[in-house]
Amino acid sequence: MPRSVTQYDLLISCPSDVQQELDIIKQSVEDFNRMYGSANNAFISTKHWSKDSYPQSGGRPQDLLNEQFVLDCDVAVAVFWTRFGTPTDEYSSGTEEEIEELIKSGKQVFLYFSDCPTNISKLDHDQYNKVLAFREKYQGNGIYFTYSSIEDFNKMFLTHLSLHFVPLLDGKDKVDSKSNSNLLVMGVENGEVSDKIKVIQRQFTNLSIVNNLKGSIDGIFHEISEINLPKKITNDIAKQVEQTSIKAQEVKYDIPKVKLKPDVLKDIVPFLKAEEEVVKEYQKEVICKYAQENAIELNFEEFFNLGNLSKRRNLNAGFNGISTQDERVGTDEEKKKYELLEDLYWKIKELVEYKTYFSSIESKYFIDLTLVNCGTHYDEDIDVKIYIEKGFLCTKEQFPVPGTNIIENLTNGRFIEQVFRPKKTVSIKDYDDYPRDSIMPNLSHLRNLSFKEKIEDNKNNYNQALSNTFYYEHFEQGKSDIIGYNQKYLKQNTNIYFPSKLVFHDVPEKIRYKITSKHSPHAIEGELIIEK
Repeated sequence: MPRSVTQYDLLISCPSDVQQELDIIKQSVEDFNRMYGSANNAFISTKHWSKDSYPQSGGRPQDLLNEQFVLDCDVAVAVFWTRFGTPTDEYSSGTEEEIEELIKSGKQVFLYFSDCPTNISKLDHDQYNKVLAFREKYQGNGIYFTYSSIEDFNKMFLTHLSLHFVPLLDGKDKVDSKSNSNLLVMGVENGEVSDKIKVIQRQFTNLSIVNNLKGSIDGIFHEISEINLPKKITNDIAKQVEQTSIKAQEVKYDIPKVKLKPDVLKDIVPFLKAEEEVVKEYQKEVICKYAQENAIELNFEEFFNLGNLSKRRNLNAGFNGISTQDERVGTDEEKKKYELLEDLYWKIKELVEYKTYFSSIESKYFIDLTLVNCGTHYDEDIDVKIYIEKGFLCTKEQFPVPGTNIIENLTNGRFIEQVFRPKKTVSIKDYDDYPRDSIMPNLSHLRNLSFKEKIEDNKNNYNQALSNTFYYEHFEQGKSDIIGYNQKYLKQNTNIYFPSKLVFHDVPEKIRYKITSKHSPHAIEGELIIEK
């Protein structure tokens, strides 16, 4: 029949020269699970980069390993002999970084140094000196052991493993005054749990998406200014019609063959007259305003001069009837300048929308909170409620909506997730029970939508991304806004972030919380004072 099993994750962190010890660790864990685990509904799972990591881009390798599984481990074992490992950005080796970060978080680390004989002629002295320096660093702290043979290590490790885990297993299923969960809500400071509640305001002025767009706009301004076109020739545009292939008598097409009578053509020909192509006045206004605000000098007449570029409409005949298509008539440089001005206008519109959206977010206040279990027993089905005086909380319905030119980029690029979901640290896990559809790709571009339908579709996708990150229920009660969520499971001595940062219009003096859970006999209530 089904049963509840408590799993402890053991990180194995060893350089490449301790292969025998690696095998012993795995075998010792298997022996422990067989002797103690089954009888106590518990299981130790070993974690090692060779079997628990996967290819991933977007960060330095050790950071990716930390995120994938290292920081989630409950216990670690590290063994050194003659090699220290490959340096990381911040430490002399990946093994050292894993040890240091786990020790900082208060987790158990079994640390061993081998005094087994080695072949001096094959010794990498630089690596070995790093091992000795690291060993000396912890000398006298009582946190490492040494061994002089593989047999010694075999006996030693299983003994140490049992001494650490057996007391935990003895009280694992007993919830009493000596062994229980101890839940509370706390703040976060520099990635560590803190009794101080810090308020932050986000800054987006240096986001790459904004800087890249500014750079692109500056480049287009320069490229347009380098194109010198002749002044317009003020001839009679109507004469250009006579030079076209459209005649007043009849027009023929190859596929399918269409013959138009003169009385039909007399209504169509005026519609097909070539017209002078110009930059729209509203486009000029947007471009000039940007140039003025950013101290860009423009020779107005020359900058918007398109030479003798014109536009005409051509007839296209098909099985569904006759349609028209615009064609620009002019030199390659004239056409290029028109396209650059169009691109410039839309990029400026896009940048203005980013600035408006980010400015609205920058006016808000953010708080990171973490759910803490500092007890000696895991807990389940944990309901957390936060009480905030009305008028302060910014709910997801009140969150600013991006403009039509940027909303799809922000939604598909997972801006909401990346900015408002807290990132795990060595001390605090990230919330991992978001709705499954939060990772589904946006496929709206594959559907044949009208412009209005696409705008509405983008808004719906954006609101769904908000709901998937700001994953709280919202209630109003008297003079309070209440948000709540459920944490299905939380290990003992573990901290986990709330699903998202809390967002406020203004900073409240305090917030209250209430926690109920499966293994807590009473509701837990507390109050957090906020530092402004």
